[in-house]
Amino acid sequence: RHRLLNVELLESRRMLAALPTTTLDVPGDGFLGEPVTINVGFANSSPSDTGYGPFVDLILPAPGADGAGGATDDGITFSQARYLGQSLAATSLYFDALGQATHPLARDSSGSPVVVSGTPGYQLVVIALPLVSYAPGQPAAEIEATLLISPLADPGVPLPIQARGGFARGNDPLNNPTTDPSLLESPLHGGTL
Repeated sequence: RHRLLNVELLESRRMLAALPTTTLDVPGDGFLGEPVTINVGFANSSPSDTGYGPFVDLILPAPGADGAGGATDDGITFSQARYLGQSLAATSLYFDALGQATHPLARDSSGSPVVVSGTPGYQLVVIALPLVSYAPGQPAAEIEATLLISPLADPGVPLPIQARGGFARGNDPLNNPTTDPSLLESPLHGGTL
């Protein structure tokens, strides 16, 4: 004997997620050959979901305005980052000739490292925040990043700086990217120096 099942179609719902959000405060200029400090604000703009493993990505124009190629880079590079007076762990990578760099913290839904796309020769700096999680409504973390302007930089030519936030562990504290991949802010925030 067969029974008919009474099936009701449910409405489509989007799963809520933590929302890493950055702000970027870049001074309008700096002196050639001197360090300059930029401020990166990090927050979680989700109305209800906590994110785990917070980090910030900085993308810096290491080759300079004319793209050094085989010559000496004459742009902007990373020196250090601080949060509440404490030095932060940072990993510096460079985009290869194809404009790709493998992210040291972020994992996709297959569990593989996220491949970040950018301009060949530019520097990708991944700064880990010294926090396990970041809750909605928590005050923004203000990160001070010290950058170095090459003494060979082209005077008067603005160089782009970009930032974005992320949660390496996604929406829970477990290391389970196949069910809870890393969350990345999109689009990147930018400024010029």
